[in-house]
Amino acid sequence: MLKVLISGIEISKQMKHRFTQLALAMCVLFTGKTMAQCAANETGITINIETDAYGSETTWSLTGVNGNPSFATGGPYNDLSAAGTTVQTITPNPVCVPNGTALRFTINDAYGDGMCCQYGNGAYSVIMNGNTVASGGSFTASESTVFVVPPANNFDFAGRHARFDCCRKQYSCRYCYQRRW
Repeated sequence: MLKVLISGIEISKQMKHRFTQLALAMCVLFTGKTMAQCAANETGITINIETDAYGSETTWSLTGVNGNPSFATGGPYNDLSAAGTTVQTITPNPVCVPNGTALRFTINDAYGDGMCCQYGNGAYSVIMNGNTVASGGSFTASESTVFVVPPANNFDFAGRHARFDCCRKQYSCRYCYQRRW
């Protein structure tokens, strides 16, 4: 039987699985939303796209930094008959990407006037671990952002709580996460 140590308490793999199920259920209960779960060695990247009236001009991609592999793509979308915006459905969302991967998010506008603002206040955002890593709407033909999915850490509940408490006590989170616990 595999056993895991959490804050000095030894628990079985079955109990850890039940703890995970309980945590996910609480997330749904408090937020009213379900979350796709990525594998342990992956991180979820959430992509939000709200096109202007000319959704047919908008395409995007999430790829490795050099263009390969392709993790997700979207567009073109439908046009509106007047100025305005449309929130687009991205599937799957989040996109599960291996930890430690360098990524490039690219958004394109075929006409070259971006997604904002003459024909609606279109916008996009890319979110990883609750942090916005790319966002915008005012660009010309294309905009690209490169970012890295952090490598997987050896998960240490006691250390994670210590880091969280450190950040809550007005220390810089960067300082807290660089310390050895």
